[in-house]
Amino acid sequence: MQKIPYKALRENSEYSLPECCRRWRSLPLVFLACGIAFGLMYGYFAKKGTLAMSNNNKNITLPEHTKDCVPFYELLRKHASANTGNRKSSQTKLSLLAAYAYPDYAVVTLEADGWYGRKVYCRYFDRKWKELSPVESMVFPEFVVHCCRHPLAYYMSISEQKHEETDFMVPVLDRIDNPPPYGLSLCLAPFYGNDSKWLLLVELVEHYKLQGVEHFYFYLKEVDDYSRKLVNDYVKGGEAELVRFSREQDRPLRNWQHVAVQDCIQRSRHHSRYTIFSDLDERILPLKDNRLVDYVARTMIKDAALGMLELKPKLIQRTRDAPTVYEGAGTLLNHLPTLVFHTTMAVAPRGHGARRILDTKRVLLMQNHKLLVYFPDYVGLVAPADEAVVWHYVDAAASNSSSLAEVGSSDPLEIVSYPEKLGEQLFRNVQARLDYVYRINY
Repeated sequence: MQKIPYKALRENSEYSLPECCRRWRSLPLVFLACGIAFGLMYGYFAKKGTLAMSNNNKNITLPEHTKDCVPFYELLRKHASANTGNRKSSQTKLSLLAAYAYPDYAVVTLEADGWYGRKVYCRYFDRKWKELSPVESMVFPEFVVHCCRHPLAYYMSISEQKHEETDFMVPVLDRIDNPPPYGLSLCLAPFYGNDSKWLLLVELVEHYKLQGVEHFYFYLKEVDDYSRKLVNDYVKGGEAELVRFSREQDRPLRNWQHVAVQDCIQRSRHHSRYTIFSDLDERILPLKDNRLVDYVARTMIKDAALGMLELKPKLIQRTRDAPTVYEGAGTLLNHLPTLVFHTTMAVAPRGHGARRILDTKRVLLMQNHKLLVYFPDYVGLVAPADEAVVWHYVDAAASNSSSLAEVGSSDPLEIVSYPEKLGEQLFRNVQARLDYVYRINY
């Protein structure tokens, strides 16, 4: 066998190639040259196409009124004329929350209350803040303005006059993905007041994660500093997104829930296939399926006309105050709601604190506790009490049992328990999260 010196291998690679392969040794150079040529050609034509597209977009003109661009404008007009969902609130200063671009239209949501039915103008701005043509619209439902979709709009605003100066605008959020990025999400009622919220929050999020919820929408008016650490941790981890309300104190704090409901219908539309609307002290439990996501998908897909699934609550008496700080596993053993509260009333009548899971593409208007308008051909379904239920913790002592009294204080008490296997996993997940956030070392 011929010995080939290392120097020869380094200086003349043909020593290492069989005869049949040497003739192809220049192929890499050929491929490289072709690749460079292709790249230059692609760049040239792509740039040319982009410029052509840009020139075409500059000529885009929108209608003067949303009646000519919003596909369901007549439905909006009909219900606005009928005062559907008008709370007749006092008018506050005009302020915005968000803007969403859907495939066929756009929406801007407001913080401002009391603007129901008012004529306003959708204002559009490109990526360089240059204004595009305004379009006339109206506020309906409450806190919602439907607009034409402009492909060049990066920011939007709302004004009373067509050409008045606007000193506030919001970025347009893309909501045209199909299918949406999430299968099941949860819109949480706003945080307000300074009572401790961290324990209810961590139990809620970790419970619903076990049930297949993939994303959470948080709304914040005010929250205690200790709970804020937990809120921020969920947001930083990408499990939740946080919508902060302005600091204006221009209405009762509980009224911010009306804003959150209307915005979250829009925020989750085309962003989540199904969306739960829930308060901090509520937990939905499927009674036959393993996970809530499986129950929702099976039920909603079974009937193509379903836009809403309504679930009845069980009212569970909360007999002690929530702790203000976390001090390890002992805190959970003494205070974790699913572990320590078991005494309930009978299932409440329909409409009493019922919770809803929506396909938000099929729902036009829902208020806090009542669905008012579906898009055409869609309906709702009340879930049988033996298939799924809402555990709703109520502080009987503090509220003088107002929720319980509405159901009837003579109703029989029940003792219920959170599913044991699920409860063990929930406890571990809650403990791990709190240990991390509040830096508990054992």
